[in-house]
Amino acid sequence: MTAWHDKALNDALALLDRTYLSPETLALPSKYFLSISLGCDIQCPFCPRQYYSRSQTGRGMMRISQASVLEPYFKYANYTGLFGLGEPFLNPDFMAFVEMVKNAGGYAATSTHGMSLTPEVVERLMELEMDEVAVSMDAPNRRLFEFLRRGARFDTVVGNLQHLLSRKITQKRRKPAVHLAVTLSRHNVRQAPAIVRLAKDLGAERVVFTDMIVVDPNNKNLSVAGTELMTTFMNKARRQAKKLGQEMIYFPQAPFPWAEQDSETNSPTSIPVPGVIPIECDPPVAEVRKGHFGCPELWGSFNVERDGQVKTCCYIDTDLGNVFHQPLESIENSLGKGRLREALTQGQLPRPCRACPNLVEATAEYVANQLNAVSAALAKSGLQPEARERVERHLAEYRRIFARREGFGGGE
Repeated sequence: MTAWHDKALNDALALLDRTYLSPETLALPSKYFLSISLGCDIQCPFCPRQYYSRSQTGRGMMRISQASVLEPYFKYANYTGLFGLGEPFLNPDFMAFVEMVKNAGGYAATSTHGMSLTPEVVERLMELEMDEVAVSMDAPNRRLFEFLRRGARFDTVVGNLQHLLSRKITQKRRKPAVHLAVTLSRHNVRQAPAIVRLAKDLGAERVVFTDMIVVDPNNKNLSVAGTELMTTFMNKARRQAKKLGQEMIYFPQAPFPWAEQDSETNSPTSIPVPGVIPIECDPPVAEVRKGHFGCPELWGSFNVERDGQVKTCCYIDTDLGNVFHQPLESIENSLGKGRLREALTQGQLPRPCRACPNLVEATAEYVANQLNAVSAALAKSGLQPEARERVERHLAEYRRIFARREGFGGGE
């Protein structure tokens, strides 16, 4: 079968996975996050790097020779993020990573502090047809930017962005898409509408706001997550974006990881519910809700740290295995990941999942629509007969599971 056909089959199976009717996945992951760099050459004062130990940051890099074990899987990927707790472009193998993903037909995305986007780098990114570059832009003016992004230069970053975006125009290229990434705190939340204006003036496709993750409890007052101040200025930013025709999204974060750790230590592993036996998973169940839940990150994403360790997601650091030494398939459907999925399908939520923006309530309507989406996709997929029969067989099985769950006919 061709790479196109393999991916089409995997995409159809992934749609079934996202019914959240089973704790086991049928598809291989379609989204990959690789932490390729722990090194950084600027010192943002509130970045977690400033508070972690040398062993947690250092200048470690994932090498292309290590990551080559993932190459066969990138043909299934709808998204591959080349990130890390540092500056990805400092990795000497960065362009080789991009080339590996693109040669497999994948979507390659990365982030940068913007100082790395030299003319030479820009030309290479365009040659490789890099899909997406997110540039950290925490302020719309030099003074605040250089306070929050210590070591970066506002004029240089803006100039690099202008060059990249102008080259796209002159070369008539759509790629890479350029996003401005903004970490919000009490220092800059009032500047959110002006950052939207800057994104529009530069020609960025999107501006993405997110919450500061406060690693040091002494800085907890810097967070504006969930406050009236945040609501006020996010609403102003949205109005500005609508007026300008600028795409804007806000992605909430869990701002106080130390608070989560303290509460997990000082509270019972779960909230007792009569007749409910909590599933043993890591992290433990903290709340039981009526209904069924799922998560597109837990069913379909693969998060690889610099040393090959695979963690559950960006909110849960549980190690699931090492993909440099173990088959990806054995990690994807490992006992640890399976128990977390099973917990969600039964309405048992670990603490990090309770308010996570990725959490999906798998209502009867949601699942019915998803099953119908699989049928519709299958009708126009062009899959070969054997592959089509495989998807149809699983679809019939999932319809029976759904019918039994909801208590209506056809579940036998």
